[in-house]
Amino acid sequence: MTRIRPFHELKFPVSAAQHAVLQNLVQGLALPDKNGCNGCYEVFSQYYDSHDLRLFREKVNGEYIKTKVRLRLYRDENRREWHSPGLEVKQRRGNLVTKFRLDFDSSQSKDFFAASSPDIRGMILTNCHDNCIRDALANIPLVPVISLHYTRTAWQFCGIDGTRLTFDTRVNSLSAGRLPMCSLPELPACSNSPGGIFEIKSYVLPPQAVIEKLVQLGISQQSFSKYAWALQHKS
Repeated sequence: MTRIRPFHELKFPVSAAQHAVLQNLVQGLALPDKNGCNGCYEVFSQYYDSHDLRLFREKVNGEYIKTKVRLRLYRDENRREWHSPGLEVKQRRGNLVTKFRLDFDSSQSKDFFAASSPDIRGMILTNCHDNCIRDALANIPLVPVISLHYTRTAWQFCGIDGTRLTFDTRVNSLSAGRLPMCSLPELPACSNSPGGIFEIKSYVLPPQAVIEKLVQLGISQQSFSKYAWALQHKS
């Protein structure tokens, strides 16, 4: 079980044309993350919400506190089976983000896709002692709503402890309730998928020089939620 202290998270939707330029910039500033194969791995997230999509509406309405609940698993070239399942609650409070994660054994992941799925809200309230998260979920029966499957490349920023760069590409939305077995190239890509989502996560404000360089490349910071994007483009 993990509880990550508040951190800054800046998001930059990137076009396909900006992808290569951004890759070259990042490689000069950071080292590949220790996770995955040379910092690259697949991510699967199944999102949970109320029947009336209360958590989704928090995002699109621009509420000060925004909460997301997801089941997350990983896969890479070294480990071709989905592994490291965890139930996560990610909450943005103004400009800062906190995250709670409850880890499971890999054999338990199939329980989340069974006809009678676990009590997600009960698991969170039993294990999470963050009052703000508990209050946000106190009266919300959670059900699986939609899933996302994408490739992530991650780096550790050189010289600034706790600063992490991630780049998510080939973002695909899927119906909730199933774990994809095929690889991403075999999945039908959504025509509305962004070229990629570049994120800077840091316990301190990211270096201004990096932000200025992104602006010079025509890459601007935006509020972006992959969960909200998936629901808005759901077929």
